[in-house]
Amino acid sequence: SNVAEQGYDFTRLESYLKSRFDFGRKLPHLNQLCATIALEHFTAILAHALLSQGDDLGNAPTELKRMWHWHAIEEIEHKAVAFDTFLFAAGRLSPLRRWWARCFAMWMITIMFFQFIAYGVREFFRQDGINTPGSWRALLRYLWMRPGIMRRAAPSYFAFYKPGFHPWQIDDRILISGVDAMLASDYAAR
Repeated sequence: SNVAEQGYDFTRLESYLKSRFDFGRKLPHLNQLCATIALEHFTAILAHALLSQGDDLGNAPTELKRMWHWHAIEEIEHKAVAFDTFLFAAGRLSPLRRWWARCFAMWMITIMFFQFIAYGVREFFRQDGINTPGSWRALLRYLWMRPGIMRRAAPSYFAFYKPGFHPWQIDDRILISGVDAMLASDYAAR
């Protein structure tokens, strides 16, 4: 990968992630599906936050911005597939049990998600020699204040916990069409 070619060592991060996946594979299938819908909700709301605020990628190279915008579109387009599969697979459960199963999974995935992000950032900061309180403050400011992608994603995150929630209750198809048109125009101009 390009990042590995730049001298980053992924060994510790891959080992950390593998241990989490190994744990997840031991869970019952319905629990694995609940974890999937929680992760898919994370990716969809972060994609929404990214596409709704075009400057989050700052001075990143144009190709990198295009890749992230395309990936955000892709995440939004399939955001309900795993959720609908869960509704079908858990159809015999009462609405309360379905709600509890998905909310408990979201709570657990939230903890693991932020642990993974913190571990990964710490690892890259360490490798760059910038694992300092100032670097962490700057990152937290970027995520939660300006531009604040995590702050903007928070209402959609908490919507997941509502009884009767469905991912398409957050209708962000307009974001897809706008960015899709921009990407098509960019590629046509090449």
